[in-house]
Amino acid sequence: MFKKISRLYKLHLIRSCLSQNGLWYVDIPRTGSTLLRELLFKEVGWPHGKACISAKKRERSSMEFFGAHSTAEEVRQIIGNELWTSLFSFSVVRNPFDRLASLFLYYKNTEKLAAGDFKDFCQAIQGSLFWNEQSRPHPPLWRTQKSYLFDSQNNLFVKEVGRYENLEEFLNVVRKKTGLLLPRGQIVNPSIGKPQEGLRAFYDSDTARFVADFFEEDFESFGYSTRL
Repeated sequence: MFKKISRLYKLHLIRSCLSQNGLWYVDIPRTGSTLLRELLFKEVGWPHGKACISAKKRERSSMEFFGAHSTAEEVRQIIGNELWTSLFSFSVVRNPFDRLASLFLYYKNTEKLAAGDFKDFCQAIQGSLFWNEQSRPHPPLWRTQKSYLFDSQNNLFVKEVGRYENLEEFLNVVRKKTGLLLPRGQIVNPSIGKPQEGLRAFYDSDTARFVADFFEEDFESFGYSTRL
């Protein structure tokens, strides 16, 4: 009973905060999401922060209500359609080739969950198998970007979508729409072990074909080329 009351009270606080600051950011993994949530936390505060990424920020995790990387639909269901519709909602997407390679490095070098090389990683995803997959709630981080932003009827849930490749340019749009300063910042969780030649160095013809097929709806929905 206490947990239920506590959650209802926190939901009331969240709705009040969102009504006041008037925005929500849908954070898709490996698209600069940690940086953006950090910037928003500094500008408008909770509930725009993120669970701790360092010892100094652990106090934030106890205040988190939405799970990390919640979809637009999940947040809308929690806060209600009327409030959601009133918000300036936005997100950032990334070229699927670069995003999946970045996810591979994240799993391999940060979470220490992936064994093998990038081709093994792609084959594991393709076969719906994954090293230590049971340790992470479903769906996995490699779900399509479209699933974060669209409903089952192919309706876009957010009002603005920017590209990671033009992040600063898109932040100018967000600044104008919201009046927030959002100072420049460096990516908080950069890819550890990134090849000097860039993320595309991981690819061969087989893995490029897999990504083009597996993330077909992302390429189509956000206008990225399937040419590596």
